[in-house]
Amino acid sequence: MRLLLAMAWRNLGRNRRRTAINLCAIAFATMTMIFMTGMQAGSYDQMIDSSVRMQTGHLQVQAAGYLENEDINLTVDAPERVYAALDAQPGVVGAVARITTGMLVAKGDSSFVAVVIGTDAARERQVSTWPRLVRQGEFITDADRDGVLIGEKLATNLAAGLGDELVLLGQAIDGSIAAAKVRVRGVIRTGLPELDRMAVIMNLAPLQSMMAMEGRVSVVAVLLDSHRRVEPLKAALAPRIAALSPDLRVLDWKQVAPGLDQGIQLDSVSGKVMVFLLLLVVAFGILNTFLMSAFERFREFGVMMAIGVKPRACGLLLLLESQLLTAAGFLIGLLIGGALTLYFARAGIPIKGAEEYMAQYGLSSSMYPVLTAGIVGFVLLQVWLVTTAVAGYPAWKITRFRPLEALRHL
Repeated sequence: MRLLLAMAWRNLGRNRRRTAINLCAIAFATMTMIFMTGMQAGSYDQMIDSSVRMQTGHLQVQAAGYLENEDINLTVDAPERVYAALDAQPGVVGAVARITTGMLVAKGDSSFVAVVIGTDAARERQVSTWPRLVRQGEFITDADRDGVLIGEKLATNLAAGLGDELVLLGQAIDGSIAAAKVRVRGVIRTGLPELDRMAVIMNLAPLQSMMAMEGRVSVVAVLLDSHRRVEPLKAALAPRIAALSPDLRVLDWKQVAPGLDQGIQLDSVSGKVMVFLLLLVVAFGILNTFLMSAFERFREFGVMMAIGVKPRACGLLLLLESQLLTAAGFLIGLLIGGALTLYFARAGIPIKGAEEYMAQYGLSSSMYPVLTAGIVGFVLLQVWLVTTAVAGYPAWKITRFRPLEALRHL
């Protein structure tokens, strides 16, 4: 094997032009795949970060059955105990308790169905982007008992402005009427049609009082330092939360917002198709050069077989040449593609013309690719499989040669 490996390395230098073409093709494919896959993964990171900060958090603590039914009676009791368990876990950036309920919001003769969200204003600043999305007025403070933020579309529908008085009307969990007069402190634009059309955000304590939910909340949203740590941190937190109450469970963002996860999975399929097409083009080019190499070397293989080298060893020699070529091309492509990806991961790739629009919703106007061991491993596997398959055919053809047939080419 060592002798075959030395021969394979020597053979790569015999036709330097062909070797250089194959090397460039493999390096280009590797570089492009790493950058494309990094861009795709980076866009998913930004989508996930935007979604979890806008709505769900990376994790949520809920009562069993709340996700399926959104029953206001299924609550998380004593959220302070949940806070203590969460804050003690490394990797947890912040957590905020929320109540979400449907109510009627009215101003004068106009009334609309609203989604009323009660939140801890101080903790919300640590977890979500809502404070940055206020377009008029200001975000609510802990001391504000009757102030609310309303969605931009809802403000338009109600013809409500800063300082205007609104009436909230709903039903508390004990069956009594939940009603309150509140004042508009700010108008928020999230870019999510449902929130902009229906959202009323207020402090948690007054909503708890209205809904007869003192000491109880609907969910506790949890922000982590990275979405890539969701699974291990979920596994670490689940027993701690269950120890507080067997009715509580920890859900991740994929369970709370399955539509986002499904959209990412669907989009990743299109990305894999693009990678496959790129590899297919490169594969045909490499196959052509490998076939030319094999047929041009009939005489060489004829001599080798005539002196006793088995056809299988000749085929293995060609495979070893392809593996050395793949390794060199992959390393070159990894260095160039990795350097490009890491550079733009810091500098970003500006989305021209979208700066103002993206800023309105608290989103970055640049794309940031990422480079992970998973991406490198994925690209390496794809490149290796394709080049091995491509080299396998001419190598197999060589193993089918008979010495007499090969010697005719002498």
